Amino acid sequence: MQYAEEASHHLYDSVPLYKEEPLDSTIETSILHKKRLIDLPPEFPPFKVKKQKRPTTSLANPANIFSDMSTPYDISHRMPSNRNRKATPHELDPSEEPTFVNLHPPKGKFWVSEQRIEAQKLQEKLEQLQKEAQEEAKHAESDFDATTIALEKNLEAHQKTLDAFTEQADEDSPERGAILHRIADYYRKLADEIPQIKSDFSQKYAKANEELEKVEHERKTLEEARNASISTIDRQNRTIEGLKQQIRDFQTRCANAEAQLREAMNDKTAMARSSQTNQLKLIEIGKQIVEKRAQQKKLSELVDTLSKDISTRTAELRNATSELQDIEKELEKIRKEITSYRQITEDRTKLCQQLRNTPLRTAQTAGRSQASIQCNRVPKKQPPKKVPGSEAGGQSSSIDGQSQFAQIKSDMTEIQQQMTPQEGGKIEIKSFEDLEKVRETILKNNGIFDYSVNSITQAHGGLFSFDKVNEDESRIFAKWMMRRIMAQAVKSRCVNDASAQTDEVEAIVDTSKVEFNQTPQEENYFEVTDKTPKSLLTFVKNSRFVRLLSSDESDRTPRPFEWMIHTIRSIYDEKTIDDRTAIRDGQPVMRLPEYLLVWAFRQFGKPDLIQKGCWDVFITAHYYMQRFLEVTLFVRFLDEACTTDQLTFFLNCRVWILQRCVSIPIQHEDLNVYFTETYLTPLQVDEFFHMTFKNTEIELIDDLTIRGCACSDPIRTRDNDAANIPMMRVLELAVGEQQDEKVRRLRRMLAFFRPVPRMTLKRFSLFVKNMIPNIDPNMIDSLYRSGLVQNSIRVDMDQEAFTKLFGDNVKIVPQDYVNDEITCEEFAEYSPIYAMALNRWKQFEPFLQRMLNNISPDSYEGAKTIVSEIRHQVFQLLESKVAFDGVLLYQNYHRVLQAVMRACLKLNLPDPSSFVKQVTDFQDILLKKFQTVLVANDTNDDDD
Repeated sequence: MQYAEEASHHLYDSVPLYKEEPLDSTIETSILHKKRLIDLPPEFPPFKVKKQKRPTTSLANPANIFSDMSTPYDISHRMPSNRNRKATPHELDPSEEPTFVNLHPPKGKFWVSEQRIEAQKLQEKLEQLQKEAQEEAKHAESDFDATTIALEKNLEAHQKTLDAFTEQADEDSPERGAILHRIADYYRKLADEIPQIKSDFSQKYAKANEELEKVEHERKTLEEARNASISTIDRQNRTIEGLKQQIRDFQTRCANAEAQLREAMNDKTAMARSSQTNQLKLIEIGKQIVEKRAQQKKLSELVDTLSKDISTRTAELRNATSELQDIEKELEKIRKEITSYRQITEDRTKLCQQLRNTPLRTAQTAGRSQASIQCNRVPKKQPPKKVPGSEAGGQSSSIDGQSQFAQIKSDMTEIQQQMTPQEGGKIEIKSFEDLEKVRETILKNNGIFDYSVNSITQAHGGLFSFDKVNEDESRIFAKWMMRRIMAQAVKSRCVNDASAQTDEVEAIVDTSKVEFNQTPQEENYFEVTDKTPKSLLTFVKNSRFVRLLSSDESDRTPRPFEWMIHTIRSIYDEKTIDDRTAIRDGQPVMRLPEYLLVWAFRQFGKPDLIQKGCWDVFITAHYYMQRFLEVTLFVRFLDEACTTDQLTFFLNCRVWILQRCVSIPIQHEDLNVYFTETYLTPLQVDEFFHMTFKNTEIELIDDLTIRGCACSDPIRTRDNDAANIPMMRVLELAVGEQQDEKVRRLRRMLAFFRPVPRMTLKRFSLFVKNMIPNIDPNMIDSLYRSGLVQNSIRVDMDQEAFTKLFGDNVKIVPQDYVNDEITCEEFAEYSPIYAMALNRWKQFEPFLQRMLNNISPDSYEGAKTIVSEIRHQVFQLLESKVAFDGVLLYQNYHRVLQAVMRACLKLNLPDPSSFVKQVTDFQDILLKKFQTVLVANDTNDDDD
């Protein structure tokens, strides 16, 4: 047959035989690298066996060691048989697989099928062990552990299976068992090497991890160095760009200078050409001059004689003419005054008669007839002068003097220009009807035109709409409402208009030769020339620092903004160290203008460079003063708007903040510059104010903290950073609070003590400036008014003792007072007006807090500005409350009411009308409550 092949009667005739390999060779190499086959001779003659295709089973897998044993062999002829013995036929089980063995069963035992069944059992056991190995590998911690565990378990399973199979092979066929033992030894050796390979791999893996960590650390270090280098390169690029811009500017200037030089050379050439012609003309003119001089000598004698006569007569005529002109001017002035007075009298009489018929004017007239309030009034020394002809028909004009009428006339002129711009603002008001029409367009409330818009006119009739008002209307109505409330809040008798000081005391004070806070005049005086720019003219004239300089370099160009910032911080740092050294050595602290000369000497050295450097600081600081707060504060110290004590306080606070807060480089988009700024958190702001102002009232410190936290930087706020409050904003509030603390201390002393001998306002100004040198003149006037407010606890004190008490670091309490300090409620027992305002504020404060909590900047337009205005007025009120000034507290309370009323109208809060009703009802309660006290005071005054 074509597919037939020879078969041996021996079981292993078909097994290939190989040459023996050396001892160092393995089974794997012997199997992979086959050598020449050695065929053994068959023991019996060969016979043909038909080849059958067997079904593929798991044993036929090439990777299995049992892959060549899937086909059974016919070995029945090798079994011993007894031919004489009769074989007992056996029936096959129909479930058994049909083969050529059981199709033609021999006369022996079926031991081949039994071996095949045992091999299948071993195969199933091997598959089960492989599945268990796979399940155990799934629970491993890593892929490497899973691979090693699977390999170990599979080897162990194959070893067990191979050992079992080898034992059977040893029993059945020793030759095959030897080969299987060799295979088993190889895999056992391979299994023994796996733990060592695993440990070596773990060590190498750990070492690789260490190297990887080192490399990662080096990579991070290089990345940080790279980022730092990039930032340095960026800064250098910006510096290079700035230098390039300066180079371009200098190139432009050089080009302009060259053009000017060429023009000058051309002019010089033209002048040289024309000079020859001019010389000839000059010779001719010189000859003519000689001739004219000869004629002049002849006429000079005649002219001298005539001039003497003319001068005498001219003097006489001039004197007579001047006398006549003076007489004519006086006559014309008298005529104009008489005419104007007559016209004013007629117009004012009609106007006053008409205004008295309006509801508002009637209410105010009735209020004045009953009583007048003594709140914001300083006693006048002389009554106002009466205008001649102001009384007509028994009626008096509401205009106090000519200045008030001039103000009204000025307002009317503005209205004329607004109503008829096409006609040049020329209209005439000939009747009261014309005046009534014009008055409706005026938006000013100056005492004459009380209601000036339609909304206020409707409010008089009860038709005012709270939800349809603009900003001007809300401001006017709030002011009108608060004035009405203040006019009706307190009923008291009118005080005497006589001066608070007698003529004798004033004469003594005026004749005194003691002058307070006199400073010697400066020896140096800076003469302003044409070189000084107009923008610096005012600063140069009023600056003491400029007077210390010896040269005029006022026309220098301002330096860059970055240079100014670094210069200011350098001056602050060096002055902080020098001030501490001076205090330690007992030396006076140097003022900033003189110190700048010392600083410039350290920086520049040469005299000309010192002068130029000082001028650069002065010019650049005033050039950028409106653009950045840090420069603004420096200009205040440089121009001595703030004192040296304030500068020392500023530097100490700056050191405190720099030591505790974070400094961040930031890009200022509005200035297009990049430099370092220091920022505080809200907790640091609160700690700063509590540590700096330990003697200040808690409610004022809390308000300062709120104002400081409201100055956050928008750039830092968008980044959600806690440190978002600039240092300079906090320092500005601190310097202002130091000044306010001195003013509150002085106002509190004026509430308890009266300096004697008593002083006029001018002398009082010198007295106050001796204690607070840079105080505002308006604040001096307010302090003077505070000293005139009546209370029953004030006593006289000598001026020197008063000044000494102000400088001592002790609490201010009334003389011979029992306790160490006095509270607001205790002082209210000595001042009725202070008690009234304090009681009103205590009842109004909860309402105000609820209102401020309900105002959200997101829900109302312009709410942030209005809340800031209300908080500013509340802070002024708290200052007057702790300073024990009853009149100022009363005024500030109504300013708070005015701001709150305007907020209700502007923001259209839920119920602004109830707020008006609350204020009105409360004032009625106060009138009843304090009526007894006021009547008792009036009775005591009458008895005196």
